[in-house]
Amino acid sequence: MESFEPPKLISLSDLVTIKPMEIKKETIVFSPKVREWCKLGKVCPNYGTSPSCPPNAPYRKEILDQYTHFVLVHATFDLGAFKASMQAQHPDWSEKMCGNSRYWQKGVKAMMRDWIKDKHLPYDDLLGCGSGFMGKQSQESAGIFVLRMYHRNRIPYEVKPRRKVVLSALLMSKERKKPARSTNLDEFR
Repeated sequence: MESFEPPKLISLSDLVTIKPMEIKKETIVFSPKVREWCKLGKVCPNYGTSPSCPPNAPYRKEILDQYTHFVLVHATFDLGAFKASMQAQHPDWSEKMCGNSRYWQKGVKAMMRDWIKDKHLPYDDLLGCGSGFMGKQSQESAGIFVLRMYHRNRIPYEVKPRRKVVLSALLMSKERKKPARSTNLDEFR
C-alpha cells in the first residue's frame, strides 16, 4: 500500500533573498508621470489617503542634489515557488489566488525592514517599497521610476511578475558611511 505524504510547506524566509547594492545617482530615474500612476485604483489604493502618498507627499527629485551616497536594498521573492506551495495546500485555488500579494507582501517587507535594522545600515533618509515602509515615503510617490532604476543597475525583474518579485528600499546619505555590522556591500563595488 502506498503511503501518503502531505505537501511540504515552504517558509516565506526560504523564498526571499535580500541584497544591498551601492548605486550611482545617475541610475536613479525620476519622472512626474510615476506619481500619476498612483491615481489608478488598480495600481495603488492609497492615493490621497496617506501623508506618504501623492498628492500629500512631495516629488523629491532634489534628493539627487542633497545626497551623494545611495544604497538600494532589494529583496527578491520566489513567487513561483510560493504559488506552487499554496497550490499544494489549496488545490481548488486559481493561480491568481495562490499568488495574491496579501499572503506574502507584508511578510517580505517585514523581512526587509528587519534586515536593514539588523545590519545597522547607516543612512540619512530612506524611500521605501510601498506606502509607509518604515514610516517613510515610497520611492514611487517621490517620483522614482523603480523598474527603470532596476534595469540601469542590472537587477533582474519581471514587469508582470509570475515567478520573481523584487521589492526595494533606497537608502541615502550625505557621505559614505560604514555599516556597523558586516554586509555584502563590498561584493557590489
